[in-house]
Amino acid sequence: MYYEVNGKVVTLRGLFSSMPPMSHHREDSKSEVLNHIATTLKCSPQSARRAFDSMRQPKTAVLLFDGNNAAWHGCDWVPENETDSNRMMSRRLTNNSKKVEQFISGYRKMESMVQRALERMDEIEQMMNALGERIERIEQALANGVELQEQPQETETVSQPKGPDTGTTGDPNDPYGFFAAMRQPLTDDEQEPS
Repeated sequence: MYYEVNGKVVTLRGLFSSMPPMSHHREDSKSEVLNHIATTLKCSPQSARRAFDSMRQPKTAVLLFDGNNAAWHGCDWVPENETDSNRMMSRRLTNNSKKVEQFISGYRKMESMVQRALERMDEIEQMMNALGERIERIEQALANGVELQEQPQETETVSQPKGPDTGTTGDPNDPYGFFAAMRQPLTDDEQEPS
């Protein structure tokens, strides 16, 4: 977003990236940061609050929070004192190294997940190959079965197994006659007394 200050068009980053540390309070009237923004932009406290909220977002990071001093400062601000400057740079390096470590850890986790997914894909491929071979064997068996049905004279007849008390069922779905027996009515001595 662009603002006009003293006849120049500038961005929030251009105006506040070198802002010195200032405290922020819940109440807008007591906040040094909001008062500084409102004075610099010559705007209302509500507009200053919106500008502050947009500048402190991690995406833009125009204003950074210093937890040691409980203050907000511009992203390019460096303390004048060399000792404080070195401490601040050391903290920034530590924070950046932590972020790099987190990134590397996330990358390693992602790499292991990809490796497991590839291994799982290999297992699935092997299962699919085995399934394909099984389907081929079934198709061959079915083809042989069709040839047997078409040429019954050349082969021996296979008798169906004998079911209990029903004789040969002849039903391939019920070779033992279980379902046929269940469909028969009960005799008088098999019925439950009422």
